[in-house]
Amino acid sequence: MLGGLYFVMVIFREYYGAAPLLISLSFIHSSLRRTTMRKISAALMLSVLALGSSTVHAATSITTEGFGIAIQGNGLADEMALLSSEAGTSRFNLDLRNNELGVPLTLYSISGSNDYTLGYNRYSLQLGSNFTIDLHDGYRIDSIAVSGTIYGSLNPGIPPAAEYPSFSKIGEVTNSFDVRLRMGESPYPTLAAQTYDAIQGDRSVLVASNQAFYDDLMLRLDTEFELTAQAGAYFGYAGPYDDHYISTYDSSVTFGVRDLVLTVQVSPVPEPSTWSMLAAGFGLLAMAARSRRKA
Repeated sequence: MLGGLYFVMVIFREYYGAAPLLISLSFIHSSLRRTTMRKISAALMLSVLALGSSTVHAATSITTEGFGIAIQGNGLADEMALLSSEAGTSRFNLDLRNNELGVPLTLYSISGSNDYTLGYNRYSLQLGSNFTIDLHDGYRIDSIAVSGTIYGSLNPGIPPAAEYPSFSKIGEVTNSFDVRLRMGESPYPTLAAQTYDAIQGDRSVLVASNQAFYDDLMLRLDTEFELTAQAGAYFGYAGPYDDHYISTYDSSVTFGVRDLVLTVQVSPVPEPSTWSMLAAGFGLLAMAARSRRKA
């Protein structure tokens, strides 16, 4: 906004000089001063409160300069903590409920299975959290993102090498993580989504939406992970037509999530009076241009 006004001032001065410029913009100065002082006072108050509290506390609702946010009900997270809030960007650490994702889960193939299922085992879990974001007057949401770290390991059972007519099969393991940002009201449209497969070691997670919102928002964060494990096997044959035996070699797979952070970015929306001032300024520019052409 200030950049636009500065541009108007420079052009106007080139045509009419400094004195008419001061007279023409006096009404803009008085309006801007009232608006700016309100915003500066609010920012100073938030700074004092931040300095007075150096510890980060978990809560179900938090208020920042531009908006308030609250977790609704039990889901993926039941509390959050404000990590930082500056220049319109607020970051919230999500405390994972009951450590259902925070503590790594290990799944094993079913030990001792000697049939052709080879101890196949599967586990999946869906978890979600609902948030309400209440915008303060004069603000809009610019972007919403979820970031963090997922980690896991893939450990297939490995049988010894076999010679014909015997044969062996390496075990199979999978892990996957799906994360979605959705609007929390029917028909629950998806804002952003990512799926991560074959997670071995640490991997960064980032799901972000740059869609702007000018009103309060119901937000839903949905996650789902799935693990599968099937044992490796050795199929032993004495001859092509002889009975065989199966030896299994257990497989395992792990998965976990840590440092899950919700980031919300907001910015001030120019007041209607500001747009009027800018329009008036550009009107003066047009008049100046016409006068100069006539001269």
